Amino acid sequence: MKKSLLVLLPALALLCSPLPAAGAAPTAAETQNSAGATPQLRADHAPVVQMRHWQASTKEEKQAFLAGMVTMLELEKEWQRRDGRKPLPFDKSLNSAWMHGLNGQTLDSLINVLDAHAKAKPQDMNRPVVEVLWYLYAQPAKDAAKKGK
Repeated sequence: MKKSLLVLLPALALLCSPLPAAGAAPTAAETQNSAGATPQLRADHAPVVQMRHWQASTKEEKQAFLAGMVTMLELEKEWQRRDGRKPLPFDKSLNSAWMHGLNGQTLDSLINVLDAHAKAKPQDMNRPVVEVLWYLYAQPAKDAAKKGK
């Protein structure tokens, strides 16, 4: 876990770079930061990567985003298991739905699916990438688990 986390830290840094909200004018701080300074994250604002950002990204940026997302899921799984605890039951954890839904996927397969979604549904360009992934992978896994009970 430690080695893979160290490898993915640069991807996590890219994931945490703030992006302006859809249609929002840049703030004075964002304009000032555009000169090359590192942007600052605020506790009351989490950047949202939308499908339009996805479509405009390079393959490396897409891989970094997905690697950061998967890293956060892995960190949550480890946190739930801290001090020998059992992870939360499937129906009590969004993380479980993500882990089951993404099981067997690769970064390249997720990129291909999201790219295909962007082409097939141009009306979704303002939807967050995480939301699209949720409805394509995690929600179906959660629904399948409910039916299996």
